Amino acid sequence: MDDVESILDSSSDEDSDEDEQTKAADDDDEWMMIRLQSIMLYMAVTGSFTSWRTSVKRDRKGNTKRDREYHQSKIDTWSDELFKRQFRLCREDFNTVLGKIIEYLGGDQEVKRREDYGRRSYGSPILLKTKLMITLRMLAGASYLDMIWYDVSEESVHSIFKQTIELIDAALDNAKLPTTDEGWKELSDGWSSKSVAAKGGDLLPGTTLAGDGLAIPIRLPSEKERGNIEAKKFMNRKGFFALIAQAFCDSNAKFRFFEVSWPGSTNDITCYKQCGLFTEHVAKSKLPSWVHFVLDEAYTSIGGAHHLCPYSKAQLNKARCTPIIGQQLYEKMRAFNQLLSSQRITIERAFGILLRRWGILWRPLEFSLDTNTRIIQVCVKLHNICIDRHVLLNTNPFQEQLGCCDRDWRLFVAENIRNRAPQNNNNEATDEEIKKLFENCNPTTRRSMLVNKCVKREFLKEWIYSQGYIYDASLDTAVIN
Repeated sequence: MDDVESILDSSSDEDSDEDEQTKAADDDDEWMMIRLQSIMLYMAVTGSFTSWRTSVKRDRKGNTKRDREYHQSKIDTWSDELFKRQFRLCREDFNTVLGKIIEYLGGDQEVKRREDYGRRSYGSPILLKTKLMITLRMLAGASYLDMIWYDVSEESVHSIFKQTIELIDAALDNAKLPTTDEGWKELSDGWSSKSVAAKGGDLLPGTTLAGDGLAIPIRLPSEKERGNIEAKKFMNRKGFFALIAQAFCDSNAKFRFFEVSWPGSTNDITCYKQCGLFTEHVAKSKLPSWVHFVLDEAYTSIGGAHHLCPYSKAQLNKARCTPIIGQQLYEKMRAFNQLLSSQRITIERAFGILLRRWGILWRPLEFSLDTNTRIIQVCVKLHNICIDRHVLLNTNPFQEQLGCCDRDWRLFVAENIRNRAPQNNNNEATDEEIKKLFENCNPTTRRSMLVNKCVKREFLKEWIYSQGYIYDASLDTAVIN
């Protein structure tokens, strides 16, 4: 019996061991199945499963070869006039800008390295020269769809444009203020020479810059771009969304300071008090004491020795109503306003040239807020290059002959004007002789002198105004008060 029981016990132990082994094997199989399912799920999500099952190699298109050299050779055959109409820059200025960009990028070797990389990656790289041409054409007012002429895809035009705008903005730095007294003196001499040529004398000595504000239309910036600024703050008083710029130019309409930082509803006086010219130079008294800017009536409340603004209509009416000396004071104030306006109009001319040259400013800018600001700055810098070229090609022959632009230059020009002035009875009259006769003669003779001598000499007109007389060009006579 004992043997039978021992045999039965041993068989039961073996059965229990087999059950445990079977259960462990089932657990292992279940765990392996879970792991296999996880791997298959991962491969399906990442796309590796399909390629592993099919073992099909991805079909990739080769690089497209484009003959962009053809377009460059075609442009080289254009006349200088056509080239300038297309890109708004003459060939010399275009090459100057291109050279500045190459220098900024690190030289010809770096540019060549980038082009070689593009050739290996894309087959035919877009040359830096081509990118500059595309950018200038779009600044001139062309649509991005027109850029397919340069054999580039329309999807890549905007990226090319933005990249090149950033390069131009970084490479050019020609809209800056003087840093020395000699620099400010040079700006003042420019206004003096023009005043001497037109009027025979420097009637507003110390003028260095003419300034004003400019509203540039844009689309309404997105909520992310404008941050905490309300949308209505970008609405200009004339009924369009805009950015406000503060600009100051020299006597040649070249911008010496240009800052775009304010939404369209900001007034000029607020913009000016926040711009770098005021905060870094005027407020910190870094300007020479004799320097002043010619501004319009909107800046009158600033005051200070550096701001020259016209008399307001209220001030003119008050002077006219003053007993005894009122009329004479009124005429002198009007003469001052006219003289000031003849210089301040230069900033308006600069705005007109800028907006007329760059057609992209003819309609609201539709890029991001940062890109819009950079586009405006680039247009200003390219404008200055064009102005420098114009000044170089239109240098005053008298100034070239004399070789200076100071007191001797003014005397030289005045003498040339005096020698060409109409004579009376073949006797030449000097400025001082005319002034002395004018002060001592009777009203009838005085009127005759105004018509026959003084007013035909441009450099005496402002002196006549200062004496309380008005010259009426339409009647070719003077009104004597």
